[in-house]
Order: sequence, then C-alpha cells, then structure tokens
Amino acid sequence: MDGMVKNRAVRAQNELKKLLRTNNISDESVKILLPIIQNVAWMQVKLEDIQEEACEEDIIVAYNNGGGQSGYRENPIFKSYENLWKSYMLGMNKILEWVPEETANEQKEELKKNMLDIIKERRRSQA
Repeated sequence: MDGMVKNRAVRAQNELKKLLRTNNISDESVKILLPIIQNVAWMQVKLEDIQEEACEEDIIVAYNNGGGQSGYRENPIFKSYENLWKSYMLGMNKILEWVPEETANEQKEELKKNMLDIIKERRRSQA
C-alpha cells in the first residue's frame, strides 16, 4: 500500500473506531472488530479512488478481443466498483451491528447519500 493510501486508510480506521467508542463500545470489542475495521477502511479508500475514476468513464464501452469479436460491454470499472461496494457494505453492516439502531440507521442513510452524490455528479458531467 503506498503511503497516501495507507494514511487515508488509517484515517478511515480511526473514524470507524471513533464511531464505535462514541457509542460506548469497549476497547476490547473494538479490538475484536479490528480486522473488519481495517478491511472496511481499506475498501472505503479504494471505493473513493474508483469513484473518482468512474466519474470520467462511460458505463458502456466498445471492446475488441483481437479474435474477430467486438461489440459493447459494461465498463469493467463499474463491475469492480459494484463488487467492492457489496463487500464494503457487508463489512459496514457487521460494524453497525455493534452500535445502537438509531446510529446504525443514520450511518446507512449517509452511505446512501454518498452513492446518490456519485450518480448525480456523473449525470451532471454528461449533461
């Protein structure tokens, strides 16, 4: 992991730990969750990077496999994003199981807003 990605991942980890601790989750429980926190933080950073790149890309792209087959397909970056997003959400849901329902719902709404912002930005850039 390069230095900048690592720094961003550490910040994301600290935010997740803060979320847990402000909801009275013990340090021992945070320690148990640490592998999930680390993976979710890394995925968050990678999703941000893919989002930035995806905003510049078309959803459907032409392809030519060199064997006489050509046509159009879904841009692989969106499939990568979708797969990583699903894994990220699974991890976030595991973390959010530890906090009160109200806090978990707030966090889930925030995640939905972030996704909608990406879609809106994409549409604005195409207009």
